[in-house]
Amino acid sequence: MKRYKFRLGICIASVVCAFLWVAFERLFFPDLSAENGFLICLGFAFISWITTSPIFFQKYVKEATPESLGAIRIVVCLIQLIMTLWLEDLPSTALLPAELRSPMGVMQYFYNIPGFESFARNQTSLQMFEWLTALLLVFGIIGWRTRIVLPLGALCYLILGGIPRQYTWFYHTGLIPVYLMAILSFTPCADGLSVDRLWKVYRGQTVPAADQPLPIYGWSRYACWVVVALSYVQAGFSKIYKSGLFWWDPENMKAIIFSSTLDPVQTNWEVALKLVHAPDILFALLGIAGMYGEIAYGLVLFSAIARKILPIFMASVHIGILFLQDILFLDLIILQLIFYDFTQARKTIKKWVASRVKPIQILYNRASPSDRTAVRCIQEFDLFERIEAIDLCQLNLPEYNKNHNLNLTSDELETKIYLIKQGQTYRGFEGFRSAALVLPAFWILLPFLFLPGLSSIGKSIYQKITHNSFKNPPTATSSKLNQLSTQSPNLIAPFRKSSQNIYLPLLVAALTVSMVFIWAKHREFYPITSLQMFSGYNNTGFVGYTKLVAHYESGETTRIFPDTIIHPPMNTRYRLTMKGCLGDKPKSIDLCDKLLHNLGDVHNQKVDPGEKISKLEVQLWLWNYRSNPSDLNYGELQDSHSYQILKKDS
Repeated sequence: MKRYKFRLGICIASVVCAFLWVAFERLFFPDLSAENGFLICLGFAFISWITTSPIFFQKYVKEATPESLGAIRIVVCLIQLIMTLWLEDLPSTALLPAELRSPMGVMQYFYNIPGFESFARNQTSLQMFEWLTALLLVFGIIGWRTRIVLPLGALCYLILGGIPRQYTWFYHTGLIPVYLMAILSFTPCADGLSVDRLWKVYRGQTVPAADQPLPIYGWSRYACWVVVALSYVQAGFSKIYKSGLFWWDPENMKAIIFSSTLDPVQTNWEVALKLVHAPDILFALLGIAGMYGEIAYGLVLFSAIARKILPIFMASVHIGILFLQDILFLDLIILQLIFYDFTQARKTIKKWVASRVKPIQILYNRASPSDRTAVRCIQEFDLFERIEAIDLCQLNLPEYNKNHNLNLTSDELETKIYLIKQGQTYRGFEGFRSAALVLPAFWILLPFLFLPGLSSIGKSIYQKITHNSFKNPPTATSSKLNQLSTQSPNLIAPFRKSSQNIYLPLLVAALTVSMVFIWAKHREFYPITSLQMFSGYNNTGFVGYTKLVAHYESGETTRIFPDTIIHPPMNTRYRLTMKGCLGDKPKSIDLCDKLLHNLGDVHNQKVDPGEKISKLEVQLWLWNYRSNPSDLNYGELQDSHSYQILKKDS
C-alpha cells in the first residue's frame, strides 16, 4: 500500500508540474510553446508509473549481482580507454587551423572559461590531458575511488571527444559509453570487481556477496540497457523518419556502401567494390538487417531470449559495416557484452575448470589477523573458485597428512600460510606467488613475481607482516570478525535487500522520456544526439566522393589520406573542409587552403628532401555505378582545386 501511494504521488506531482509548466510559460513567456514541457511531464508520469510497478521489476528488470554490475563498469571504462589511447588523437587538433573550428554543443561553454582556448591549442597540454583521461579510465576499470573517478572520467572524455568534433562534424563514436559512465556514477557499481570492494574486505568491513542477486543492481544494470537499446531504436526510426519504410532499397544501400568505401574513414579495404555486380537482393537484405535490426533491438529490454540473440546479431552487423563501409564502431561491438550475465558466465567456466582440475588448498591460521585478511583478499580474486581455504581450527592434521602424503606440523602452520598444490607445499610468500598462477587479476604481474631476488624480498615483507600481526592481538572488533570468519572468510552478507532504491526506477523513466523527446525533436547538441546515422536516401545511381592527391618534388603523383599526415580519430575530420575547396564560397575555399597548407607543412617537416609535397590537389569524382559498374577508375573527375605547398623556385 505504501509503494502504491508513493507511485501515485509521483504521477500526481508530474501532472501538476506539467500544468504549472504551461501556466509559467503562458504567463512569463507567451511567445514560447509550452507543449514540450507539458508532454515531458506527462510522459514521465506515465513511464514512472510503469517502472515503479513491482510486476515490471519481476518480469523485465529482475535482480542482478554486484559483480555483473562491476563487469559493466569494466567494459564501459575499457571501451573509453581504447578510444582515448587508440582512436582519439587529441594533440593533433592543435596542428589544424583554428579557423576550422565551429561551435558545437556544450563545448562552447568550456571555451568561455578563461585559458581554455590556449589549452585547446597547445599540443603539450592536450597530450597531458589525454593521459589524465586515460589514467582516470584505468582507475575506473579497477574500481578505485569509483564515486569520484567515474564522473571525472566522463567529464574528461566529454571534453576529449568534443575538441576534435569541432574540427569536423558531430560523429557518434564513443558517445553511448559516455552516457553509461554518467549513469554508473549514480549506481553502486563499485560493489563488485573493484579495488574499493577489496579495500573494504581488507579492512574487515561487511560487503555484499559478489554473486548474490539484489534489486538495486538489477535496476542499475537495466538503466544501462535502456540507454543502449533506445539508442539503436533511435537510429532505426531516424531512417524511417527521413527516408521512409523502404530505406533499405537496394539502390540506396549501394549508394551508402560505395560512397563510404570510396571515401574511407578508418580502413581502405575496398571489399564492397567487389560486390558491384552482386544481385539487388543482397543489398536489400543488408539494409533490412540494419534498419529493422536496430528497431528490434528494443526487445532486449523485455525479453531474455532477445538479450541472447540480438547483441550477437548487432555485433555481426557492425563487423559487416567495418568490411563493407570501412567504418569501425568498436565501442558498439564491445558494448554488446553488457547484456550477458558475468556471474552466470563465471560459474559456467568454474564448473568446466572444476571438472578437469583439482582445487588448490590453503591452510591458514584463523587466530592470525594477517592470515584472515590474506585469505579474504585471495578469495576476492578467485573468480573461478580454484582455491579452497581450510581453517586449521577445523582440521584433523594427522588424517590430512595421511591422505595427502604430507608431514606438516602444528608449529609450522601456526606461523605461516601453507598452499597445497598437486602434492607440493608452498609457504609464506611462495604460497602467495603460487596462488597468483590461478588468479586472473595477477596474471599480468606473473613475470614480475618471479624475478630473481624477489623471493627474498617477499619473504622479509611477509615475516614483518606476520610478526606485527601476532605482536598486536585482535581487538574486540577483530574478535567479532574472527567469529564471522569461521563461516565465511569473505565477510559477505545479504546487503541492501530492502533498498530497491526508488530513485533508480525513476532514473529509468527519466532516461526513457529524455531519449524519446530528443529523437522526436531531432536534437543535435553535443553530447545530445538523436543518432541520425546514414538515414538519407539516394537512388540516383550516382555516388560522389573526394580524393586528396599529393604532387611530390620528385614528380610522383599519388592519392593520400590526410590522417596519414595529421592523425585524427578518423578520416572523417577532413571531409567537409575539403569539399569546401570545390564550391564557389570564398570563405570555404580559404578554410580549405589553410587545411592543405598545414597538412603539407607538417608532412614536409618530417621527410627528407625529394620526398616533400610540392602541391596538394582536392578532386571531386562522380561514379555512375548503375550504368558503368565495371569502371576501374570508379567514376570521372568533375572538379579540382590545387594549393601550392612549395614555391616553384624552392
